[in-house]
Amino acid sequence: MHLMLWLLKVSFSLAVLLFEGLCWGLTGLLQVVRLAGEVRGARQRLQGGLHCPRGHAVSAFGTFECTLCQFRWTGSGWVCPNPACEATTPFLACPVCRASVRNPYIYEGGNVREVR
Repeated sequence: MHLMLWLLKVSFSLAVLLFEGLCWGLTGLLQVVRLAGEVRGARQRLQGGLHCPRGHAVSAFGTFECTLCQFRWTGSGWVCPNPACEATTPFLACPVCRASVRNPYIYEGGNVREVR
C-alpha cells in the first residue's frame, strides 16, 4: 500500500515537473523569437536601412506633416513633435512607389514603445 502511494506521488511529481518544464521551454522560445525580431529591427534602425517591399530606400528623417494635427517639421518621421498631438506614425510611404514601410519602433502586437 505504501509503495503504491509512493509510486503515485512520484509519478504525479514527474508529470507536474514535465508539464512545468514544457511551459518554461515554450515561454523561453517565445522570448527568443521576440528578441530576434527586436534585434532585426534595431539593426535596421541603426543602419538606416529601411526599405519598402520593392527594395527602394526610405529615409526616416526629412520633412513630414502630421495627418492628425497638420503640424509640419523636419526630423524623425516616427513621432509628431507637436506637444498637443505627439501621435506615433505607424508607417512611412516610400518616396518612389508610395508603398508603406512599417514603423520599427512598434511591436508586432501593437504595443507602442516610447520613441523619444
